[in-house]
Amino acid sequence: MNIELTHEELKGLRVQVLKVHDLLQDQYGKQEREGKKNPLDELILTILSQNTSRAHAQESFDKLWKKYKGWEALMNAPSLEISKTIQNGGLHHTKAIRMRRILKRIYKDRGDLSLDFLREKDQNDAMKYLISLKGLGPRTASHILLYSLNQPVMPVDTHVTRVSKRLGWVWDGANREVIQQVMNRATPRYLILSLYSQLMKHGQVTCKLKAPRCMGCVIRNDCEYYKNRDKR
Repeated sequence: MNIELTHEELKGLRVQVLKVHDLLQDQYGKQEREGKKNPLDELILTILSQNTSRAHAQESFDKLWKKYKGWEALMNAPSLEISKTIQNGGLHHTKAIRMRRILKRIYKDRGDLSLDFLREKDQNDAMKYLISLKGLGPRTASHILLYSLNQPVMPVDTHVTRVSKRLGWVWDGANREVIQQVMNRATPRYLILSLYSQLMKHGQVTCKLKAPRCMGCVIRNDCEYYKNRDKR
């Protein structure tokens, strides 16, 4: 689905994006984390991040690297052994099976364990390959594209979805694909990583799903959800 935005709509949205980004950065400070330069490392870390904190995911990542010294040994290890190594992170059985399956698929496709070939592909082709790996969705693929492959693509998680809808940047029924298209077009390339980090932080701390802290929100005057609060 291609979203059509008029020149004036896009121009207005870009102004809002820049304003909101700056307000959030003043509130929370710089939030962007360092990504893994190796896209396969980022893939493993992102899988480990599912349903747990980034800190726990990094801890699990470090344990796996210390134990296996590389992803080929992990690919050939028993799933139960892997799951015991990462059991602090939640969903450890599922993650162990998923990592082995994805590594085996990459090895079958490429003859080695590397995603560096994606650096030569355009964004759409790289995304298609990543989401063809069973267990990897668009959000995980977007993380790899953004953090490791320097592609200007906005990951759309629950926080980005909620905040962008409440701000009125997209309509309530917009799906992740639509939100990503709108955000990619409205956000300057150099700002995508920083804006994503700020929206995620804002969704975690202030713009919560239940009982959002609107009165303490620094962007409430730009928020359609706040402006229409008395109508709900």
